[in-house]
Amino acid sequence: MSGDYTAYERVWLRSSFEIRNLVGSVARNTKRFESQAANIVRIANSCDYDLLGRSTKVPRLMGLRHASCNWTAFMVIEHLRRYNEFLFKAIQSLVVGDELRIAVPEFRYLVPDDVGADCIDQFQESAWQYSGYVNNLTESNRFPRSTGSIKHPFFGKMDARRIHCLSSFHLSIHRRQIQKILATEGVV
Repeated sequence: MSGDYTAYERVWLRSSFEIRNLVGSVARNTKRFESQAANIVRIANSCDYDLLGRSTKVPRLMGLRHASCNWTAFMVIEHLRRYNEFLFKAIQSLVVGDELRIAVPEFRYLVPDDVGADCIDQFQESAWQYSGYVNNLTESNRFPRSTGSIKHPFFGKMDARRIHCLSSFHLSIHRRQIQKILATEGVV
């Protein structure tokens, strides 16, 4: 994974993430996640679906893997849906103390080419489900401080708080990618 990034990018990504993790509370990261998810849905729903399914080669943005430069906007949204599901399951497993059940899936980058408009609603549902779960944990004072961790291939040891911080960080990078795809087509 780190072979996709320059040395400068690795430093930028890790330091940006660590700063966000240090200064952001669970509630603040939840608001960021909800805002990014809402922006992605708003952008997608404001565009013609043919445009969202059109393959457009965009220059690689900082923080993105080379393989994702050829993705359609629908493919990016599907990737985000899959990643939301992983984040949800990861935090669930850490809450019950079963970190052995979780592995950061390598397949998360393999998104089918034939993704359609239904991915927008599926992404929105996965974002609501994830956000609702985190809000319930926070409101009931059950959001774990350090009940275990998983190993992320790029960011290292991740407890539930760091995983949650990654959720909004990840959405913001891919929201920019969607905007870049649409800007290449003369939209946004």
